[in-house]
Amino acid sequence: MASKVLKEFSYSINLALVGAEDSKKRIFLDYLKEISLKFSSEDLIWKFFFLFEDIPINLKVILADSFEDLISKKIPFKRFDAIIIAANIYNDKSINIINIENYTTFSQRFMFDGISVLAGIDPFLILKNKPLIERRINEFSLIHKTRELELLYCFKIQNLQRDVKDVFDKILNDIHFKLEFLNPELFERAKAYGRILSK
Repeated sequence: MASKVLKEFSYSINLALVGAEDSKKRIFLDYLKEISLKFSSEDLIWKFFFLFEDIPINLKVILADSFEDLISKKIPFKRFDAIIIAANIYNDKSINIINIENYTTFSQRFMFDGISVLAGIDPFLILKNKPLIERRINEFSLIHKTRELELLYCFKIQNLQRDVKDVFDKILNDIHFKLEFLNPELFERAKAYGRILSK
């Protein structure tokens, strides 16, 4: 009975987390682990269950090094609700491999029109270490890439807790508003169930 109720009152969200190996994209997974009531992983696909503003959320995350991976590999997602593109600001190749052609192919393949984020990650500041090299990607480059791909948001990740939380707050607030607008009655029922879970 509990699983039936859970299925009825939770929303499912699919997220693509894309970035080169040195992009430190796994910091987003670490944050989700912290806020989740439960989580699991299998074959680079992570599943998280948590509450956001009392709304029960089932979030599935797939990790990929590039858009080509998402396009060429057989993955169980028919659609994506959001995408986070991570770039290491000390490695210019991490942003150069993100090009309009591959992003367009990805968007067409999955008919993607969801929430899109470019996150420039400063791994040295996150780890509170002194950088060994100079930054290769500045704020202007991040903004330029965001505009080139017509992404919705651009973030610079320098503080592990604050900045990563800001990214997910922005994504989840947008989804929260969309859910409330599309089906207010179901939204309120889901919220009521979320309040029960939070007790």
